[in-house]
Amino acid sequence: MTVLLKFEADWCSPCKQMIPIIKEIEKEFPKLIIKTVDVDQDSDLAEKYGIMSLPTLVIEKDDVETARFVGIVDKNKIVEAIE
Repeated sequence: MTVLLKFEADWCSPCKQMIPIIKEIEKEFPKLIIKTVDVDQDSDLAEKYGIMSLPTLVIEKDDVETARFVGIVDKNKIVEAIE
C-alpha cells in the first residue's frame, strides 16, 4: 500500500500551489492513499516526521518512507517516486 502524506497549513501559500498537482496525481493513481496533515492541528504527527518546512510530501510504501519532498515540487518527480 502506498501512502502520500501531505503536510501543510492554511497560511502556507506554497501549500495552496500544490493542491492542483496533488489532485492530478489523485486522479492518475486511484489506489494511492493521500492523507493531508494540517501541522497546526496535528503538531505531534508533524514532529514525529520531523517536518521543518511546508509543504512537505512524504511517500510511504508498506509503512516505510521511500521519498520526501519539501517545497513546491514538479508533478513528474512525485509520480516517479510513487511508481
